[in-house]
Amino acid sequence: MKLFMTISVLFLATALWGACPSRILSVGIFSFKVGTQVYVADTTHARGYANQTTGMGYITAANSQDMVVDISKKELKSVGTYVLKARDSKVVFTLNSRSYSLRREQDYLRVTITSVRTAGSFSLLNGRFEGQLTDKLGNVVKITEGYFETKNL
Repeated sequence: MKLFMTISVLFLATALWGACPSRILSVGIFSFKVGTQVYVADTTHARGYANQTTGMGYITAANSQDMVVDISKKELKSVGTYVLKARDSKVVFTLNSRSYSLRREQDYLRVTITSVRTAGSFSLLNGRFEGQLTDKLGNVVKITEGYFETKNL
């Protein structure tokens, strides 16, 4: 009887484990500096990817303390250097509750895609970035040493 119960429990546990959906969380790395302040995204909220159908590229990141980043540009999908400007890109860095974007002609974000890996209908992007952004009051931030790596979506 004890053997029967042990086998039954193992069978039930195996069946229940198999019924649970396996889910791989999005994992990535995203960091940059503004002056001496280093900003680092939570690994589950850091990704760079392009939709292979539309050609639209996205780099997004956030942490639970002081940072949300939203970058998008058409054709940001292959190895190379892209200079993002207000006329053709969306770039918003919200740092400590203040949003900086491409408001002035001299504002830019230079993104260098160093490698691309295919994952289904997406291209996973890795690279570097730097730039200059402005908030609505005219305060300017210089972003340096930007780095992103996407392990999976």
